[in-house]
Formats: sequence, C-alpha cells, structure tokens
Amino acid sequence: MNVSNTAFLCGYFSVAGTASFPAGWTPVATDADQEALLRKFYFPEFVDFHTRDVRRFTLPVDREVSLTLRSGAEQPFRVEELRLWLMPCSLAIFAVKTVFADQDVDTVTEVLNTLRNCSFYADASLGGFMDAAIRPLNVLYSALSGSEAPSDGNYTHLVENGNKFKIFQIVTSPDCPAGYEERNRLLYAAGTVSRYEATAPFSTDPAYYEQLMTVHRLGVFSSWTALALLDTVTFLGSEVSPFQQGIWIEDYFGRIYIYELFRKCYLYHHNLLFRTGRRDPVVLQEELTDFERRYTFTSVSYNFLPTEVDEAMVRGLSVEKEEASLARLVAQEATAREEESAGKRDRFLLFLTCLASLSAVWDISCLLDELINYESAFSVANWGYRLFATLLLLLIVLVAWRSRKKK
Repeated sequence: MNVSNTAFLCGYFSVAGTASFPAGWTPVATDADQEALLRKFYFPEFVDFHTRDVRRFTLPVDREVSLTLRSGAEQPFRVEELRLWLMPCSLAIFAVKTVFADQDVDTVTEVLNTLRNCSFYADASLGGFMDAAIRPLNVLYSALSGSEAPSDGNYTHLVENGNKFKIFQIVTSPDCPAGYEERNRLLYAAGTVSRYEATAPFSTDPAYYEQLMTVHRLGVFSSWTALALLDTVTFLGSEVSPFQQGIWIEDYFGRIYIYELFRKCYLYHHNLLFRTGRRDPVVLQEELTDFERRYTFTSVSYNFLPTEVDEAMVRGLSVEKEEASLARLVAQEATAREEESAGKRDRFLLFLTCLASLSAVWDISCLLDELINYESAFSVANWGYRLFATLLLLLIVLVAWRSRKKK
C-alpha cells in the first residue's frame, strides 16, 4: 500500500549560557489577530505559555535526500525545514520536517525507523540527510548548549535522555482501509514504525495489540484515527484536506504535542538529577512544585477535540504517571533528609543541654552548701558536693531517659 507521510522527528537538549544564535534561523512571531483567534479556542494560560514563554524559530531546508534501505535500494524523501522551540527552564526542542509522497508504507516506516535511531547513525547510509538536517542541528547544539557536538556517529546528544527521536506524523492514503480492524492494523504499523501486516497471521501478540489499541487509540470521526504512544504520535486518514492537516501540524503538533513533550523532557531531566544525586532533593522538590504551578494546566482548550488529543498524548507519554512518581520519590527523600538533619540538630541541642545541666548541678550544689553547710554536716566538705552532684546527675539522667522513652 502506498501512503503519503509528513513526519516531524523531535529531540531536545538543555540550553546553557548566552552563546550567539547560529545564522539562518528565522524567528516566528504570533500576530495580534492570530493570538486573539487562539484565545477563542484555548485557555488563556495555554496561549500565554506559547506567546509569552516560548520562542519559535525555523530554518528552511527544502532538499531532496535519500537513504539506503536494507535491500540496497535508494529511497528518496524531502527534508523541508527545521523547527526550534526555546522553552522555559532552559530547554530547547527541535523538529526535522520530512515529507514522503506516494511511497510504499513499509519503505516509509523503514526510513523513519532508521532516522529516529540517532544512536546508530554510524551504521546507516543516511546520504544527504546528514548535511540537510543533522549538521545544522549540531551547529545549533554547540551554540546553545555551550558544548561541542560529538563526531563519533552517535548523535544521542540531540536527545538528552534517551536514544531516539520522537515522531509526530500524518499518514494519508486513498487506499486507506475503510474497515475498523483493517484500518487499525495500518495505524498500528505506522505508529510502531513496523511492517504492515494486512492479514493474519500477525506477528504481534494479540493481548498486547488489544491493550495498546484500547488505551492509546483515538477515534472520534470516521474520516481519521490517531495513535499516541511514547515514541510516536500518528494521525491516519484517507483524504485529509490541507485545512485539516494545517490544524494537526500547527495546533496539535506545534502547540499541544510540543507542550506535553516539554513537560516530559523536564521530568526526564529532573529524574536524572534525582537518581544521580546531582541536586539536593529539597531544591528539586521546590523546582517541581514551581514547575507544576506555572506550567501544568488542568486543560488546554474549551473544545472537546483538542482536549481529547491532549489527553491521548498525556497517556502516551506517561506524563502524569512520571510526574506523580517523581514528586513522591523526591518528597520521600526530602523528608528523610529533613529527619536526618533534625536528628543531628537534636543531638547537638542535647549536647548543649548537658553542658547547661552540668553548670546547673554546680550552682545547685553551691546553693545547698549555703543552706546545709557541708563542713558542719560532713567530716569532709567535698563529700557534700560529691553526694548532691551525683544525686542531681542521676535525677537528670532519669528524667531524660523517661522523656526519651515516652517520645
């Protein structure tokens, strides 16, 4: 089956310093009319996030490139442009836009599977894709991260936590099956970037297939379906108008998916900081709380369809699960650190209390000497001091022991 595919390969990295921005990237601004239109469909805080907190740039490419398939054949496709979002919290997210026109679906999935595995570029024949997309991204990485891009064939520096690019893709075909199960099989193949199996026997475990399609498939209208997974988001339809594709690209990808990917990348980053112990858990807890307050929205849109799309992407990326798990672990560690610090503080206070008690024992012994006159009561005056000092110390130890036992 032949399909047309518009795919965005997405990665991210941390921004550091104030390095000069590389030439060729053009800022993308939202004009007043466009912002006013967005506010009719999306919540104010979501619009403010994209228009106030995020800066967008594009780098035109428009080059025909090719990739060598496993069969040895050369598969052409087009790299149209690179997109960049400078996000809050010093994160940069980029996307490489690729276009396949009327190509065999298995060929397209093979190419995309190769392109997304950036840790194995040394073993792949990527042809002009390196010059068209990866080298400009390496220049961008060096400029914004303050670090030199490695040149050993491993490009995982462009995916700060992980080993592959994420994919947002729109797949269309006039031969797209009309039947529910048949279309799901095509959607599954595109979404998992695997070989299309139209008829039985299927290589996928039936239980896994049913679970994935039940949880992660989004179907609202009969004209298209979507599948939101951890590594891919796929929209599939037979005939999709340019207007509809524009909404999918500019709104569902450029706003909703990039927003949720930003949250996921932030959690990836802080999970690593927590696991490696590179940041104090108390500081991490404060940062996570501030991030949730500023950038976690209860919903993004007044309308049901963008909300459904957003919820499907959240499920696919496991954003809420990771957010809750990380917050719980950080809170537990912060509490344990606080209890340890409180224990040390209590021991130090106990030491000071003991010093003060010794001083009090001496003062009380002297006071009793004035009342009793140790020289007349005892054959040796020091015995009076020793006796009452010992009794007072035993009393202090007894009271401290009973208080600690009750506590």
